[in-house]
Amino acid sequence: MAAPVVPVKVKWQKTVFDIVEIDTSEDVTVFKSQLWTLTGVPPDRQTILGLKGGKLKDTSAWSTVGLKPNMTITLMGSADSIPVAPPPTANGSDPANPAANPAATTQPPAPRGLVNLGNTCYMNSTIQCLTQVPELHASLKSFAASKPPSAPPAAASLATSLSSLLTQLASPAPSPSSS
Repeated sequence: MAAPVVPVKVKWQKTVFDIVEIDTSEDVTVFKSQLWTLTGVPPDRQTILGLKGGKLKDTSAWSTVGLKPNMTITLMGSADSIPVAPPPTANGSDPANPAANPAATTQPPAPRGLVNLGNTCYMNSTIQCLTQVPELHASLKSFAASKPPSAPPAAASLATSLSSLLTQLASPAPSPSSS
């Protein structure tokens, strides 16, 4: 007859719990509750590996899983809480079900983009990132509007062109039905 208490090591993520005692006279759910206390992983989200037969099931008997003293058992599972669906909004619409809310099915206009010409994708992506910097946009507008006399003509032209391009990219693209 096997010993009623068997010490094992439990590995969970990067942590190893050196001495965890399994009382073989108790049910598997008692061991899972013990692991919940150690790790914060609820029993319904635990997967226990490293025993004979693969995953340890709640209905498994300790005598059939090949339990040996000081063996390492792996616990898989996350202690983080599962995200909960948002409650319905004040007007009764369900944000998780857009079909229940006809107003939610209309798509916002897509942002404008640039056409890649050869190997211009890196430059295009950089310019599209710059559209998200409002301070740059405001500075370019004020620079282009003031046109300081000390600025070389090429710099003024570049600032004016970039300001115009950023303005166009920041505006929503026309919807296909409006053409």
